[in-house]
Amino acid sequence: MTRTKQQDDLAWLVEINAMLAAAVAGVDPALWVYGYVRISRDEKDRAEGTQLQAKNQVAHAKRKGLALAQIFCDNDMSGADTDRPGLHVAAAGGRWPVENGARA
Repeated sequence: MTRTKQQDDLAWLVEINAMLAAAVAGVDPALWVYGYVRISRDEKDRAEGTQLQAKNQVAHAKRKGLALAQIFCDNDMSGADTDRPGLHVAAAGGRWPVENGARA
């Protein structure tokens, strides 16, 4: 099966989140924290923008002894707009917001 450009772009996030999941496997989920990274359209040309943000969050969580369970990402989204799926999930403690019983 051939990978798409979008899958390749987010492969780093899948790898980091797999590592984080393994690291918090024995930790009470009530203690988990979540990260969020974003890069807007006009910043897209900056190499490794969201990857560097994520690596910095992992390092910060380690220094502070936090159980970072997952990092959510919104690429090409304006910071002026709060309608960002990754932001909503991170703010909801890693759970997808639910509207009328369905995943929003």
